[in-house]
Amino acid sequence: MKVLLTISDESRAALAAHGVLAGKIPGLLAACLESAAAAGADNVGMLLQTNQLALKTRSGGMGIAGAVSAWMIDDATAAVGVSEGVPAHAYAGIQETGGTITAKPGKALAVPLNDRARALTSPRDATVELTMIKRPGKPPLLARVFGDSVEPWFVLLKSVTLKATHWLSDGVSRSMPLMVAAFQHTLDEALPDAMEGR
Repeated sequence: MKVLLTISDESRAALAAHGVLAGKIPGLLAACLESAAAAGADNVGMLLQTNQLALKTRSGGMGIAGAVSAWMIDDATAAVGVSEGVPAHAYAGIQETGGTITAKPGKALAVPLNDRARALTSPRDATVELTMIKRPGKPPLLARVFGDSVEPWFVLLKSVTLKATHWLSDGVSRSMPLMVAAFQHTLDEALPDAMEGR
């Protein structure tokens, strides 16, 4: 799951028209893109950690926030996102675009029903005893039972359909001013040396 940042052919041609820069354009633009993508990834991570994006997780987005990174694809393309091979990749993708999550055969998805349950990573992390309550024609519950009282904590489902949150595209869009500033700063730092032929 990634958002690509690219330098247009027109922009590269305009910079290359400055004779002395022609051979340095690919490296110069790659450094600027890398800087911009890194600034974007850092800011998207911060937005997730502080719950400022549509993606709300039980741990304040820390799992995915820590997986958001920036990387170069080629000298004119950078990416911001969660790279393949990272455990959070599939989760990040389905949260961005929406879709259905289906439990493995013989298993169920535990959907939290209260704030205490939402604060947990799994029902196994509960510090209170949870009892499965089967309900005819309805999905079972995991609940705290004390005396005659029942406090539902989780509903156990075979599948869940998630709406698209567009957390990554929104995060990158909201990070654009920082990415532009990082690009410009890197360009301003490197351009004098490039112009002098160093």
